[in-house]
Amino acid sequence: IDYCDVTQWFLKMQDDLKEGDKIVTYSGMAGVVSKVLEDRIILKTYPNEIEISIEKWAVAGLDDRTIEDEKDDSKKVKNKENKKEK
Repeated sequence: IDYCDVTQWFLKMQDDLKEGDKIVTYSGMAGVVSKVLEDRIILKTYPNEIEISIEKWAVAGLDDRTIEDEKDDSKKVKNKENKKEK
């Protein structure tokens, strides 16, 4: 693995972020970019659409999951919890 190429790819990905991109951070936070500033972005989180400011370096990558997938996953969790309660 050429670590210089990987580093350059990450830096380019972080520099190329734009409004509407779905991203995930190194800490596991996911959301949609709502605004791009010089060295940070404003991230709109799911499901409450809370906006937070994060540094661009904290973006680990683009997130190809859809919100519909996350809604389906939350329904599965709720169904499992309901079955346990019965």
